[in-house]
Amino acid sequence: MKKFLSLALALVMTMSLVTVSAGAKDFTDDSKITYQEAVDVMSAVGVIDGYTDGSFQPTTNLTRGAAAKIICNLILGPTTASALGADTAPYKDVPTSNVFAGYIAYCQKEGIISGYADGTFKPAAPLTGYAFMKMLLGALGYDSSKEGYTDPNWSINVAKQAIAIGLDDGNDKFVGQNSVNREEAMLYAFNAMQATMVEYGNDTTITVGDVVVSQSGKASEMVNNASNETIKNDDKMQFAERYFTKLTKKSNVTDDFGRPAVTWINNKTEVGTYVDYTTLVSSYTAKVKGGEVYIDGQMLQEDYLPGKAISGEMDAVTVPEGQLFVMGDNRECSEDSRSPRVGTIEQSTIVGKVIVRLYPFNTIKTFKGVDYES
Repeated sequence: MKKFLSLALALVMTMSLVTVSAGAKDFTDDSKITYQEAVDVMSAVGVIDGYTDGSFQPTTNLTRGAAAKIICNLILGPTTASALGADTAPYKDVPTSNVFAGYIAYCQKEGIISGYADGTFKPAAPLTGYAFMKMLLGALGYDSSKEGYTDPNWSINVAKQAIAIGLDDGNDKFVGQNSVNREEAMLYAFNAMQATMVEYGNDTTITVGDVVVSQSGKASEMVNNASNETIKNDDKMQFAERYFTKLTKKSNVTDDFGRPAVTWINNKTEVGTYVDYTTLVSSYTAKVKGGEVYIDGQMLQEDYLPGKAISGEMDAVTVPEGQLFVMGDNRECSEDSRSPRVGTIEQSTIVGKVIVRLYPFNTIKTFKGVDYES
């Protein structure tokens, strides 16, 4: 009996955590991946893959050579990119036999990457977050020379533009000088997929007397005149709308727990449904009055509790963004967010949600998801 209950409980807990479908690749170390949505989508479209042992190794540092491959997969697609070759060595430490030679040669030709002053590229070396974002900006159409990405203070110019268009969204601890790991790279590439591409106007020359003034064309957002607005309905060309036309982002949906979510579909196969934290309620108020709990002024219906939700009253408190106000079901003796020793908790510490109670057998019950306001 104990073994049965343990197995059933493990199954229920697993089901409560899974919101992805068959379209996403399964890695043996999925539980170690922080940016699940990004890794799922980017692996589903073939931008990145796992290792031969079935793992993804999310915290392994990305190498400069592997970064070039990712950029080529983004721009050309994995099938075309895999056929790239190098007729001559693009750098003196990147012979034509190097596994990344074709990718590096392509990125060099397109002005997306640059080597070191000594003529090397160091394909096996790690690269910083800023260096990878510089490559992503190049893929989005930003001109390195015009935007100052080749200046001595290039990282400042890269950081300014990358942060402005949200390439670091989802990583509150982003430090551009640090080496980027595989899952961080996928997060930034995933954000680039949803970013708007740019194009430049023609350079102009104005002559005033004997003075010639040259003006470089400015970057402007690329317009999407087609009917394939599969990422954002804004008449602008997102990267994925140009290069991944079979990838679709469906917004205004909810996940299994009633939270606002997005669903990704690639080539008519669902990749998964993920919480949309940008529309999830950023903060709310909680209070207790007359034995009932109120959230943002509305009484919480807690039919799973016997009698009143709680005895006594509690003044309204504001729950900060990213935090949760929690209470146990045994309210009379539960030490929870009402206690200053506990307070609100980080939303990221929640590992699952109870969706069914199996024991005692005479009280088997399912629980509805909570409705979240957007």
